[in-house]
Amino acid sequence: MTFLVFLTAAIEWGIGVSTLAAVFYGPESFLDSRPGVMPFVCLAAVVSILIGTGLFFKKDIARRYLVYFSGYIAIEKTLIFIGVFSLNCKLIDHFAGIPIEWVSFAYHLTIVSLFTRPAVKRYFERPVSLSRSVL
Repeated sequence: MTFLVFLTAAIEWGIGVSTLAAVFYGPESFLDSRPGVMPFVCLAAVVSILIGTGLFFKKDIARRYLVYFSGYIAIEKTLIFIGVFSLNCKLIDHFAGIPIEWVSFAYHLTIVSLFTRPAVKRYFERPVSLSRSVL
């Protein structure tokens, strides 16, 4: 369980830091994008870093936000796949030869599946002190 949480925290940190680095060191990719895209991408990157930090410290709120945002992204990718809408600006198109939408969809669906399990929820519970359990 600890390895799963640590790995996910590291991945979230990696996503956030690499996204911010790409935005700040290559902003020309956003010059032709719609207004508001760059602030949204930066905000999403910061949220990813905060979630990763919360997971490192076993904060249940970080687990809940991770499940919420991963669920949202999985739904968004599903809508992209069925053609309801498309995103025109991307930092990268492929990851290891696979279209990035499929990698993102699989990752976020896996996160929702794993982090909603009772064993994972129990991992994030705070231990009850003896004085609280008696009262």
